[in-house]
This record gives sequence, structure tokens and C-alpha cells, in this order.
Amino acid sequence: ELSTDFLKLADSSDFAINNGDYTVDFWFYLTQTGTQMTLLQQYEDSNNYLTIEITSAGSLSLTYKLGGATKTSHSVSISANQWNHVGWVREGTSSRLYLNGSLASSGSPSGSFGDLSAPIYFGSDFEGNKILDGYLDEVRISQGIARWDSNFTPRTRRYETFLEPRY
Repeated sequence: ELSTDFLKLADSSDFAINNGDYTVDFWFYLTQTGTQMTLLQQYEDSNNYLTIEITSAGSLSLTYKLGGATKTSHSVSISANQWNHVGWVREGTSSRLYLNGSLASSGSPSGSFGDLSAPIYFGSDFEGNKILDGYLDEVRISQGIARWDSNFTPRTRRYETFLEPRY
């Protein structure tokens, strides 16, 4: 479902965040801060969800919760009126959040991960609220590969294929 404000995709095994390595990365541009805005969300219920959002304080926040337990969470300050690249990587027992190619937050996920059975939203939460005031580009969800294990230079041209090698 495509709205003028957000994109909703039906649940798919292509989005499954299980116990293997994976990467979620994309570019975003905020035209303002000061309100809560959702960049990406997959939401079953208040105990099972993945949310990447901008807080009203102007931070990028990532939370993955399963079975009522927070598996991983990260937060980092961001700037409006510029393109920013975010990369979330799970590799083995490590969870890392990169902002513009620099490691911004890292930790060890708590327990095992599992698949969420819900649509995935880009630019909005599951209720059609917290609409992104800005833009998303080059959204990529990669299963079975942790694309970065150190700082990197984000790619500034479009991805050619979903099967590109690790950088």
C-alpha cells in the first residue's frame, strides 16, 4: 500500500530478523525536528516490534522487542536538513548502529531474535501516525550478511543489486 506519506508492505520472510547476521540500512532527510517521526516499523503488538524513529528530542532511536523483552536498543543524535545514512548490523552476538558510516552505538543483543508477523511501514508507524517529515531513500534489508564491521564510507549512488557483497 502506497500513501502520499508512507509505504506499507505486507509481512514477508524477506523481512525476517532471526538469529543470523543481517543489515538494515537506508538514507533519510529530515526537514525538521521536534516531533516524533517513524522511519521504519514492524509492529505486532506492544511486546513484539521493531521501530526506528526520530524522537521529539531529535535523536535517532532503534528498539527491537520480542516477547516483552527488549532485545536491542540504540540511540544517537542526528541533524535535520541534511541527508543521513543509517546502518543497523547484527553480527553474531553484536548489534551495531552506524550513522553516516561511523559507529554510533553498539551492544550485545539480549537472547535470541525471532520473526515478527506484521506488515512493515516506511515513513509512518503502524497506525498511520508519526509521519516522517522528510525523505527516505535506498532502503535495504539484507539477511545473512553483516555488511559492516568497522567504520565505512556510505555509498552515494543507488544499489545495483540486492546481492552486493560485504563492503
